[in-house]
Amino acid sequence: MRVLTLAVRFPPATGGAETHAHAVASGLAARGHEVEVWTTDLRSERPLQRLPAADEPTAPFRVRRFRAHALPGEAHYVWWDGLLRELLARVRGFDVVHAHSYGYYHSVAAALAAPARGVPFVLTPHYHPPWSVMGGARRRRLRGLFDQAVGPWHVSRADRVIHVSRAEREAMAPLGLAPGRSVVIPNGIDVAALRRADDGGARFRERVGLRGKEPLIVFAGRLAQNKRVEDLLAGAAKLPDARVALVGPDAGARAFLSARARELLVSDRVLFAGELPYEVYVSALSAADVFVLPSEYEAFGIVLLEAMAVGTPVVATRVGGVPEVVVDGRDGLLVPPGEPSALAEAIARLLSDRPRAEAMARAGRAKAEGFDWSRIVERTERVLADLR
Repeated sequence: MRVLTLAVRFPPATGGAETHAHAVASGLAARGHEVEVWTTDLRSERPLQRLPAADEPTAPFRVRRFRAHALPGEAHYVWWDGLLRELLARVRGFDVVHAHSYGYYHSVAAALAAPARGVPFVLTPHYHPPWSVMGGARRRRLRGLFDQAVGPWHVSRADRVIHVSRAEREAMAPLGLAPGRSVVIPNGIDVAALRRADDGGARFRERVGLRGKEPLIVFAGRLAQNKRVEDLLAGAAKLPDARVALVGPDAGARAFLSARARELLVSDRVLFAGELPYEVYVSALSAADVFVLPSEYEAFGIVLLEAMAVGTPVVATRVGGVPEVVVDGRDGLLVPPGEPSALAEAIARLLSDRPRAEAMARAGRAKAEGFDWSRIVERTERVLADLR
């Protein structure tokens, strides 16, 4: 099977959709399929940062990077030089087109070109409701207009829509999903790689110079407005003995978070660790006494499974697909979004009741086994193959 994968960013760019696209492309290639990835030269959209050409990792498939541009300011809508022309010219050379991320230029271009040339089109939306997208009020208004004017058409062009959670499918229902053309296949993790890199937190502690025995709370993800990291900082103000490590690239929120930490008088206990190499990233998850994801919305939340896989208890907000990953009270704790006091209380419960935290960590570790990418790729392969 010849598969064309489209993604706005692709590793070494980081993020949940990037991880998903790479894992599925790699898994399909390992299963003997011919995979080609078309993506952009971007490391991030906001701020707009390009990948150095030398950063291209080796892969069992061809990666073609298009020059990308974005509207200025809050909108930052990304388009690719020559993509639609190339799709119309070359798409018949593939058995299926698999586009990641709803509403982006490349997935709209695929919705135009693939059906027009008689090639099956599959969309994995990684959907966020308009109110939760990054980029400010103007970007959210534009997304709302897109959902009204283009969204139903966009979704209707897909032969299959692969949702990463039931919550995502429900959120997209107003766009008019056709019965029988949507399927839920969750995100996954590389369990073996996580276990190999799990060193109990030694690499991370050495890298950032952590020497004390204070409880460590870790967040990992883009420093972006929709991650609501400020709620974690406000919660930390109620946990005077704990340190907080924020792991991940700046997506426009670091300056705000630094200022907020100063206002809350927690700057001396907050560590901005930045984007880390994979082994150190896993070490950070393992170093944590509690991992926290305080987002206002998550279609799924891969990072929760990654933390669970290395035996770290988790606290997250009860939003989107998160309850499909974490069962409250069994393998983690869930709290309402936007409530720092509830967040602090849940963290304090795990820090003070270590037997309960360890029991949740064991349950989470066992659950993570069922989300290995090998299983996810196999299910995705069946969906793509059925369209040939």
